[in-house]
Amino acid sequence: MAKYCMPGLDVAHTPTLGHQTSKQLTCPKDGDCLHVPKAEPCKPTGPVKGLSCVPGCSSYSRYSACDWETAYNNTHNTAEHERIVADRLRSTTWCLVKTSEKRLHDRQCNNTRKIGERVCDVAFWKEELLAEIQRMEFECDNMTEYIRVLQKTLCETKLPLSIVEECLMQREKRLGIECTHDEPERTLCKEAEVIRNVQEKLKEFTTKAQCQLKKNRAMQHDCDLDVADKHHAQGVDDMAHQLRNRSCKIGFHPGAEKQDNTITNTETYHKYSQNLIVRSQVEREASEKLRSDIDCFLRTSAKEMWNRFNQVNTAILARIQEVTNARNRLQIQLEKTNNEIRETDRAIQLVQRSIVEKEEGLKVAQTRLDERTRRRCVELCRDAAMHGLVVVTAL
Repeated sequence: MAKYCMPGLDVAHTPTLGHQTSKQLTCPKDGDCLHVPKAEPCKPTGPVKGLSCVPGCSSYSRYSACDWETAYNNTHNTAEHERIVADRLRSTTWCLVKTSEKRLHDRQCNNTRKIGERVCDVAFWKEELLAEIQRMEFECDNMTEYIRVLQKTLCETKLPLSIVEECLMQREKRLGIECTHDEPERTLCKEAEVIRNVQEKLKEFTTKAQCQLKKNRAMQHDCDLDVADKHHAQGVDDMAHQLRNRSCKIGFHPGAEKQDNTITNTETYHKYSQNLIVRSQVEREASEKLRSDIDCFLRTSAKEMWNRFNQVNTAILARIQEVTNARNRLQIQLEKTNNEIRETDRAIQLVQRSIVEKEEGLKVAQTRLDERTRRRCVELCRDAAMHGLVVVTAL
């Protein structure tokens, strides 16, 4: 290769062309890196023949016209290629921007739809719990009323029991052969036993009702807590559902996607709410069954006590009639005996004895009437005993 001598240099200088050529490129696909292969350097053609390396010679030239044209073509081709690549890169970038915007918009719409569905789901379970709370509250009010009725009924049984005990105590005052274990006494003892059994049963039902009321209120409290949580979650999700790209409350929260403080998934969430409602329904059904048992017991016990009351009255009336008949027969027998005595003494004794016996009978009748005036409320009944006593006092 020919070398040219530069003025002032002792070594020969071989010029090289500073331009490069490149191969034809294709538009890169999405995800591929843009790669421009290395161009081969253009070899110099050397000095023009016929010119000598003479210092100061005005006809000296480093490159030939062919070198200049080659360098120009290379520069032009490289600029054209780079422009095409830049245009393709700009088109690819624009496609990526549009694709990413569409993907982001689709995902945002999908997430907005999912949050809306979640809001509807939370609202549905909240309404179900509110309805169950309302039903449980109504059941608690009913159970409270039943407890009040039980307590009132227990207090009202004290008076009939005291009357029965008073009757037994009064019958203990009988004298002689009259102090017998007769039918009225047996019915009075049976009535006292029935009343005591009813009182024990009333206390037992009252205890059960109070325990059931505590369970009902505990379940109502659990439902209230869950409703409060769902109301708060509904408000949060509703606010998140209303957020848009132009909302004023949006901002960057670095690391928010890495925070996972969830404790349930969709399946366990539905199962928890459903189990809570089922538990509340079970307690409510148990409460309704207990109230039904209380109703049945109150009707049965009231009927039994009323039957015992009628049996006692019937037995007492029958005993009174029996004693009255016996007394009358004794009086007749006494009159027949006194007829054997002298007529004057017999008449005087008969009158005196008759007066005394009638006074005692009148006192007994009036005392019974006076004692029976101390009955209370509906027990102040003008029954057959009352009619019998009035008849006795009118004799």
